[in-house]
Amino acid sequence: MSFDMYLMKWRGIESLPISNDEFQIHFQDCPEIKKDEFGVYPTYDEANDCEIYGLDKPGGIQISRPCGDERLWNSILSLMKTDQYTLIWLG
Repeated sequence: MSFDMYLMKWRGIESLPISNDEFQIHFQDCPEIKKDEFGVYPTYDEANDCEIYGLDKPGGIQISRPCGDERLWNSILSLMKTDQYTLIWLG
């Protein structure tokens, strides 16, 4: 899919960073995750991958080109159930 989503974690009115550790716990179903200094790149198969930027930084994360693989969406939902999150996408 060709759009961006933003996942923000809140404590009251303060936006908190989503840590790499939190990410790793909830994205365990992903068979391959590449990392570099800019982001992480979950790959589920040849046709299903995405790009995630902003881990460990205030303001939440950007999920670019989210794929249709159910495991990605289950990971996002699993993460959202742990705290106060807002998922935003423009359409």
